[in-house]
Formats: sequence, C-alpha cells, structure tokens
Amino acid sequence: MQHAPDPDSRAARPTSTAPDPDPRPPVPAPDLDLGQVRAFAAVARLRHFGRAAGELGITQQALSRRVARLESRLGVRLLDRGDGRGVRLTAAGERFLGPARQALEAGTAAVAAALAVPGPRVRLDTWGHLYAPLRTLADVLADAPGLCVETGTGRDHAAVARALRRGDVDAGLGRVPLDAVDPEGPPARAALSHRVVRLEPVDAVVSTAHPLAGAARLRPSDLGGSVLRCPAEPGRLDFLTRFADRFGVERRIGGPNLGPAPFLAAVRDDPECFTLLPADAVPDTVPAAPVRAPSLAVRPSPLPASVPLPAARPGAAPTARTDLSAPAAPAPAPAPGAGLRVIPLADPVPLYAWSLVWCGGPEGTPALRALLDAFRRTGRDRRWLEYRPERDWLPEGGLSSVF
Repeated sequence: MQHAPDPDSRAARPTSTAPDPDPRPPVPAPDLDLGQVRAFAAVARLRHFGRAAGELGITQQALSRRVARLESRLGVRLLDRGDGRGVRLTAAGERFLGPARQALEAGTAAVAAALAVPGPRVRLDTWGHLYAPLRTLADVLADAPGLCVETGTGRDHAAVARALRRGDVDAGLGRVPLDAVDPEGPPARAALSHRVVRLEPVDAVVSTAHPLAGAARLRPSDLGGSVLRCPAEPGRLDFLTRFADRFGVERRIGGPNLGPAPFLAAVRDDPECFTLLPADAVPDTVPAAPVRAPSLAVRPSPLPASVPLPAARPGAAPTARTDLSAPAAPAPAPAPGAGLRVIPLADPVPLYAWSLVWCGGPEGTPALRALLDAFRRTGRDRRWLEYRPERDWLPEGGLSSVF
C-alpha cells in the first residue's frame, strides 16, 4: 500500500535561498610590466612626454607606446593628452600613481636584495634649518650605516609638500605646523602622512648683556618682558608664535633668514631680545661684534663673553632627560660663541616636534619604511619621544600627532 508523502519531511530538508555559485573562475588581475609603470610615473611627475622620454633615455614614440600598452593592459585611461593644457592625470591615473610608485620601489628593493647591493637611496628634504635638522638625521644614520639618504633643503613645510607631490623627493624632515593645509587642494591627490620622530627641548639664547643672562635656568614666563627675535616674519613661524602667545611675549621682531651666524649676531647685539634654539644647534662661533664707541645706554656685562652650554642634553646619550625639578647643575666650561648665553628653560620645558613627512599611506614605500624603522630604533634608544605633561609643553593640539 502506498502512502502519501509526508509534507513535514519535505520541510525538514535543508534549503537555501543563496544564488548558485558562479561557475566561472575569477578574472586574474593583469600582471604589470615595470618598464611601462616607470614610463607612466615619469610622465605623471613631469607632466610632459618629451621631458619624461629624455629622462628615461628612450624616444618619445617608445614612451607613448609603453604608456598606451599599460592603459590597454589595465583597461582604463590613465592620462589625458592633447587638450591644450598639457598632460593631466585622469581619476584612474590619480588612484594608480601612489601604488605604482610603491611597486617601482619594491622592484628596486627586490633587485638590490637579490644582488646583495645597497638598497635604494631615499631623497629627503629638510626645513627649519636654524634648528639644524641634520643633527637628528646624523644620529639616525650613525645607528643605521646601511641606509642611503640623499639630503636637500626646502624653504618650509609647504615647499617640501609640493616637492613630495611632484615626486622630486621621497620624504621630508622638519616641524609640521599644527594648522598645515594640503598645498595641492584636490582630495583626489594622495594624502600626505607624517610621524613625529623626536621631541627636542629648546633653550633661551640671549646676549650676555641681557638682564636675565646670569640665570642658571629660566621659566618661559620669565621672558615675557623681552623681545622675541625670529629668523623670518613672526607670523610664518608656527612654533615661535605659539610659544609667544602662550607665555605672554608681546614684542616680536623678524627679518630675513641669512643663516644662524648673522641671526645670532643680531641676538648678541640686542640686550633686550632672546630667541629659542636647541642647545647643540647653536654654532660654535658667531661673527665678531663691530667696533663701536662706548655707549651709556647699555652697561658692559660683568659676565664672561661665552656660551655656557648645559651639561646634559636630552638625546646626547641613551640616558633619561635631566630632571629639571632638581637644583641646577653648575655651569660647564665655556664654549665658543662670544657674547651669547644659552639658558635651559623649565617649568615647563618647551618641546620642538620633528616629523618625517611623505606622500601616500602610513605604511610608506619599502625604502621609506627602512628609514622610519631606523628613526624608531634611535628614538627609542635615545628617548627622543619622552613626554610628561606635568613637566613639558607642546603647542596646543600637538599631542594628537605624537600619541
């Protein structure tokens, strides 16, 4: 005898509403020809086929064919040509450019590793030259002798940012202003990344004729009645402006930046003014003061015409920063630099933040990652990133880029 099928048994069977899997295999991503990628990157940087061809040592026709083959391989147009406004990147070209540069860096690093030759050279521009950024870089390279770094100079953060956008340099080293803006504007451009690599205390530099020149140590607020001398127009100098605003220094003067020696000579010759510098950024010599007739307006200073430097500075050795709550140590033997004194600041200690800046994501290129790792190791060993809020001062908002 036949039985009717049990409807409950049918309901108990597993069912699925998901679509059937696509039987077709995924389409593989096209392999890149690094020669074609290099041709595109050169045109994207120079915005000119003829100049890019000359730089690569090939004909313009060969360069055009390489870019065209790359576009055909990817199935998208990367460059706009011939519209009377020169070569421009398309939206796809903008997206492709950053990873393309990373691919070229990775290819160079792979070849270097296979052949056991030095890795790629990092082109690095610095700014904030009065504060001597190459001192910091020299410490890093001393700890990592295998790094290859080619240094250049930039006018300021904005100028170095433009050089990064053009691909003229790989990284920058200096202080990033808290209100820094993207100099290129369009959000389609790859973002700039930066990492704080050193927090460096700064000291007051004054003439030996300054009323406070005899102090072993000063509070920043003690300088409120003095004149802050700046190596440029004060409004262009973010750190000095924020320091003056915070500690009540109302009088500020600037002038052309002619280098550290003329700048410090101006500080030496003005008994009312001061400036801020890391102690070991002060040059050993300053041009001699001009011969002048005696003046009744400025009394000769009884202090020795010398620059006593602090006995222990942060980062000079792998030891902790000097405890500024302790009594001041006796002044060390005088150093060259006639007519100036360098006086440590405390309660709080002003910190100047050095950053590495690059174009692209936080991971950077292979060569840049090696430089970032070297800064991290040296900073850890020399305690460059020590910060205690009860002891130190960073401009408001600066903490977000450090921690």
